[in-house]
Amino acid sequence: HSFPTRRSSDLVCTLTADKVLVLLSGNGSTKVSIGHNAGVALTVTGTSSDSSHLQINPDSVTIGSGSTGEFQIKAKRSLGTYTATFSTSCGTKVVTVIVGL
Repeated sequence: HSFPTRRSSDLVCTLTADKVLVLLSGNGSTKVSIGHNAGVALTVTGTSSDSSHLQINPDSVTIGSGSTGEFQIKAKRSLGTYTATFSTSCGTKVVTVIVGL
């Protein structure tokens, strides 16, 4: 018997983050751990709502089924509220980042 293979683009998955709200000082940074329940390895891409004021490293991480990947979020001295969006082919997770004094 051959089983139909499911492409990751056909999947719907839930991304999880260990933080949903981050408070940073003007040039502070934090790490956010991202996981998913897709059952296959996925590449997760981190995108800043304003890359000139909020930096996310690395750009993407491949995360295996049942494990987590780590991104660093770093503020660049500009006060305000930003979002870090972590996305895959099957779902996204948004983390709100507030940069204060």
